[in-house]
Amino acid sequence: MPQTPSPSEYQQAIGECALHWNEAESLIDHFVCLCLQIPDFIQADFVTEFGSIDGKVKLIRLRLEHDLGKEDADCTLMLALLGHAKGLKKRRDRLVHMIPDYELELGTSKQRQASVKVAPMNLDEIRTVARHMDALVEELMLASNIFSILYGPNGAPIWFDDHNTLERAQRVQEAMKDLKGRLQMRCNLAPLPALHK
Repeated sequence: MPQTPSPSEYQQAIGECALHWNEAESLIDHFVCLCLQIPDFIQADFVTEFGSIDGKVKLIRLRLEHDLGKEDADCTLMLALLGHAKGLKKRRDRLVHMIPDYELELGTSKQRQASVKVAPMNLDEIRTVARHMDALVEELMLASNIFSILYGPNGAPIWFDDHNTLERAQRVQEAMKDLKGRLQMRCNLAPLPALHK
């Protein structure tokens, strides 16, 4: 019979998920500030007040679709990456907000309308989520290069009357190539476990 993992093993894996999400969210916050040309001195206040990851991704989507076009392959790829981030956040939220019973390998979380949800805890599955979140951070770092080319460093305006220049288009394509290569590496990870309803 396999040995039950120790509480510290669970805590380490869940902590990795939480820390990776903090990095990922920071990058997404940076993207939305670049897209909206939010000045440096109010970026922290803006993203704190704005709050919701769904709202941030929506604003990024609107800007990318406006500037690149809804049918643009690069736009589609960037939005798929942000959609993947939202899915991983749901997994992170469930892990971070559960009350673990290490002996029974169950996690309990309180839901709305005073209901309680109990789900199995599996250390290998939690570690798989942590590896996917680590990969997400690397993918978002590469996406950050693309946002910087499109919208300028630190929110400095780069207007779109010149976005089709050869040099800029080449820089975007080189950055996209790097991102696509990194996304291919995600296929080498174990599949994400199903979310328990």
